[in-house]
Amino acid sequence: MKTKSNVVLIIFVVFVALMLSSCSKNEIKTEPAEVNAESKVDNNETKNQESQSSQVQEEKETPEADASNNEEATEQGQKITVDKFKFALPDDWKGNSDTQVWFPGTENENEPIPAHSLHHGARPLMGNPSFEDGIKAHIGVEPQNKKEHNVDQLEGIMCQWQRGKYKSVGLFLFEKDAGMNMLYFFTCQAPEDSFDQYVGTYETILESVELN
Repeated sequence: MKTKSNVVLIIFVVFVALMLSSCSKNEIKTEPAEVNAESKVDNNETKNQESQSSQVQEEKETPEADASNNEEATEQGQKITVDKFKFALPDDWKGNSDTQVWFPGTENENEPIPAHSLHHGARPLMGNPSFEDGIKAHIGVEPQNKKEHNVDQLEGIMCQWQRGKYKSVGLFLFEKDAGMNMLYFFTCQAPEDSFDQYVGTYETILESVELN
């Protein structure tokens, strides 16, 4: 009887040992799987954070790039130097300092005086007339919409007028000299029916005039 009991006991102990060993192996196998799962979650979170950070950075950089473009657009144009002056013209305008006539690229450059054009020159004021009398003598009519526009130390007036089918806007500068007073002019003309389309551009050109 004791022998049978011992055998049963031994079998029971072996069975329990096998069960404990099996459970221990299952736990060991399970832990790496859990660690791997946690590692994958951490990696995914890291990637999502990096992706969001990259998107935020791109959104921040985009306005700066647009501002840079906008800054390049405002600097476009050509600087013209003539006599003692310099001024800015749109890129598509043509002409030269010899003829002292400039005009949009859409104009017929074979025309002696293009319909839409800018003219520059100077004339002495004989007999020392007033500044406004000098302007009136030059344009041949009464100036309209006059406003003061000095260029450095030179007294200046910007005004409009019409002769025939052409309307004009101009900048006149008065230089007082001990020997003879001088009237410098920058005048822009256009046919009456298209003047309003060009006057904004003309005024921008005239406002850019400065001493060289």
